Amino acid sequence: MHNLSISDLTIENYEKYRELEHQIGRLYFMYKIIQRIVKLGIPGDFIEFGVYKGFSLIWLAYLKNLCGLYNRKVIGVDSFKGFPEETDYWKFGIFEDTSYDMVNEIIKKSIDYKDIVIIESWFNNSKLPDIFQKETRSLSLIHIDCDLKKSVNEVFYLIEPFLKGTQFLLFDDWGIVEEDIKSCFDTWLHNHPSTTAKLFSTTGITKYYEIKTD
Repeated sequence: MHNLSISDLTIENYEKYRELEHQIGRLYFMYKIIQRIVKLGIPGDFIEFGVYKGFSLIWLAYLKNLCGLYNRKVIGVDSFKGFPEETDYWKFGIFEDTSYDMVNEIIKKSIDYKDIVIIESWFNNSKLPDIFQKETRSLSLIHIDCDLKKSVNEVFYLIEPFLKGTQFLLFDDWGIVEEDIKSCFDTWLHNHPSTTAKLFSTTGITKYYEIKTD
């Protein structure tokens, strides 16, 4: 505190430390969630919707192995073409500075790459449900790293067959356009009365839930 001066109080520093809090916070809480998955004996693989350049995908693989879950897959789904539509907040194609091949090369440099499966696809691909059925039988952790209301609703449709028992539903970008993600989640819960959600942790941007489906 005593090392701060008025010159440090800039929007640039605010954004920098906000992003730092987001990155450290989300990894810490991912670790705590995986520890809880181990403690509760929850079966199932991990899946991430919205891979971008593979940062959190690699961390999920590392953390699950750190917790002894060596036999779990980490599945990543992304079109690698950026956002499929434009909104008042987001531009069409933003985050397109990536590719399937680029992320594969990044992942191969990770010691945990053998656990990672990447599916290159838009979320509304009619073939995805069949692909998921071949890749996994159950899910314990679902990481939603996408910002569009349309995309989040497509994710909810895709995970429908895998809702069972206790699982963790992680929203990475809840706080970017909060009304969109909150609206999606509230509507989804309303339409799924057999599923309850309890907030496990939050940062300035993320919200991670423990959900239970009867």
